[in-house]
Amino acid sequence: DFHSALDILLPILKEINSKKYCSFLNLAGFISLKLKDEEQALSFFLKSIELDQHQAEILYNISIIYEKKNLLRQAFKYINAASNIDPLDKDILFNKANILETIGLYTESLEVLKQLILIEYSAEVLNLYGLVLHGLKEDRKAIKYYDESLKLKKNDIKALNNISISLRKLGEIDKSEFYLKQALSLAEEKNEELALTY
Repeated sequence: DFHSALDILLPILKEINSKKYCSFLNLAGFISLKLKDEEQALSFFLKSIELDQHQAEILYNISIIYEKKNLLRQAFKYINAASNIDPLDKDILFNKANILETIGLYTESLEVLKQLILIEYSAEVLNLYGLVLHGLKEDRKAIKYYDESLKLKKNDIKALNNISISLRKLGEIDKSEFYLKQALSLAEEKNEELALTY
């Protein structure tokens, strides 16, 4: 009962002014996320970070909220702070690389991915690696990473779309169309990633 839990916490939260009690703010933030109130969650997390800046998980969550709001510079500020505290956390590294790719800082993203791939060899990481190489105009290399990604996650609509884009850039239109048709078929069947695929 998230609403009742938050009602119990709210009177306490106003009085918190020491890092000793950050866990109450963090709990309220996580409850707010469960209630799909990201603004309220953000306010609790930001207050918690004001009191204790060395909380990698909370910095990560602030970054995710800012990323969803498309405030990428702010998202990067917090994910970068999180990675300084916990430089080997795979989720933090993935999100840092992802934000850098979205901003267009491909070389910086690639450096993060080189670390991450040693820790987490997954379809998602390989797909992001391919996207970064595409951003660096190295589509032939990107295709190798998309292929590896598809070996681990056969029907990944994003990877199928991405490989199609790289093949088109290389002028291999028939192959590009082949992957795009697969992506479209899966997108329509699963009702996922339709806008991206169209």
